[in-house]
Amino acid sequence: MNYKGKKKLALIFMALMLVTACGKTDSKVDDKNTDIAVEEENATDKEFIAYKDLLSGKLQESANSCFRISIINLNNDDVHELAIFEGGADNPEVYLYTYSDGKAISLNKEDFPFFGDNGSFLYNPQNNKLRYRYDDYDSSSYYVYYLTFENKSINLDYSLNDCFVSDDAENVLEQRFYVNDKAVLGKEFHKLRNYLDSGIFNSNREELFYDDCIDVNTVENVEFALSTCYKRTQYDPTKNTIPESGDYIVDHIINEKYDSYKKAYEEVINSLESKNEYKDTEYALVYIDNDDIPELVTDRSCFLDIYTFLDGYLSNILSSLYGMGGCVEYCYAPYKNCISSFGHDAEAYGDALYELIDGEIVQTFDESYYYDSDGVKYSNYTGEHLSREDIQKIYDETDSYKFEKLCGYYSATKALEILQKE
Repeated sequence: MNYKGKKKLALIFMALMLVTACGKTDSKVDDKNTDIAVEEENATDKEFIAYKDLLSGKLQESANSCFRISIINLNNDDVHELAIFEGGADNPEVYLYTYSDGKAISLNKEDFPFFGDNGSFLYNPQNNKLRYRYDDYDSSSYYVYYLTFENKSINLDYSLNDCFVSDDAENVLEQRFYVNDKAVLGKEFHKLRNYLDSGIFNSNREELFYDDCIDVNTVENVEFALSTCYKRTQYDPTKNTIPESGDYIVDHIINEKYDSYKKAYEEVINSLESKNEYKDTEYALVYIDNDDIPELVTDRSCFLDIYTFLDGYLSNILSSLYGMGGCVEYCYAPYKNCISSFGHDAEAYGDALYELIDGEIVQTFDESYYYDSDGVKYSNYTGEHLSREDIQKIYDETDSYKFEKLCGYYSATKALEILQKE
């Protein structure tokens, strides 16, 4: 993010240095003095001063105050926002402020006293969107909030709630879905969430983490911390030399529109093969549901990614480790729209079932066989009220399917040849 709109005070700074030099016979400029000068330059900015006064006031209110800060830009304008992480590293709360008319203005509201959970939140400065998730462990549910930053205010667009209903034996009887407190079907819920996430999870997204922020624990280090944060806003991400992750390599492809799935899949394969660390990736084309478009499987060192093609766009529908505890393997029944994963832990083992719905893999059911007891425990994630017998019939039906393992079988060269013959 570029630090736009900030006044360039080089001439004033030089004048100040001359005045200082005239007053001292042995004056010399070292690294420490240079850092102080940068702080003084930033301190002349009204936005900087407003945030400095806010932070200093918070520290003076409580002798035990300690938090972390970052300077961000929620909408790519000339005003930067201040993010304050409070509550420690385990589960900090994020308080946001913007600047207007010489004052730092809180963006937090009564319904949203803070933003973010588990130490981070997502925002997209290109479209002014924010998203954060809150997990309510007491009620076995979670909330996802989608918001818009506009006219110096953050407003709620959608509230999505996914909750579980269990019996006394902790068997999940059903999964319920709500959009803006209104009950909806699971398919509607997942379709809307997939659409909303597409506006956040793209190449323009930013994610702010607690660990990336600067410590502020005394009034004396407020200016230094703010100066450090402002310097970071001048960082040019296009000059980043940090090796790219696999997800980032195909990130730009997911946001491009293609005439055919062949071109999109070829771009994925060629992008991965262009990186030495991904040359051992193996590929496969599979038909999960009953349409004419196959899914692309990429398999590297027990890390599985599956892509599908929908309405001209590529979609990553699965990204998961396999081959060890937790999930041993993924399988699918060709053209049946049924994916199964076998997993185990120290207490139980069993199969989970999934479906491909509107470009997203959605878990439908889960079974658990416990080592220390007889019988099976079923979990229902469809949002439909089904009895234990109903779920058992579904599992009995899937037993008649012919499943194949989801993994890579071909080299990049062979996979590209198969694509051309499709």
